[in-house]
Amino acid sequence: RARKKIMSIKTDSTPVEAPKDPDACSVFDLFKLFANEQEVEELSGRYRAGGLGYGDAKQALFELSQEHFAEARLRREALEADPGRLEEILVAGAERARQKAAEVLGRAKAACGLGAA
Repeated sequence: RARKKIMSIKTDSTPVEAPKDPDACSVFDLFKLFANEQEVEELSGRYRAGGLGYGDAKQALFELSQEHFAEARLRREALEADPGRLEEILVAGAERARQKAAEVLGRAKAACGLGAA
């Protein structure tokens, strides 16, 4: 799914062999969110030199995003494999949210003079 989304990012029709401005490319903007400084400089140079297709840039973005989210993906898979544990986590989270909401609502009422904190 992620690959399909990344590969569907709209880009201009600059030919592969033509130099491109990485600062005017949304694929490059997203790439910078995941890449280290060296990777950013390397891809920027490839954009400016020409010979880089947007498909190549999208593939680089996809690979980095997969690395970045690998741990989260594994956690999600583990939770999906254990529905009982997932339900426990959701119930506990809902209880914490109710407690916090009651606390905040109490302070809001007190601030408005509608009740004690």
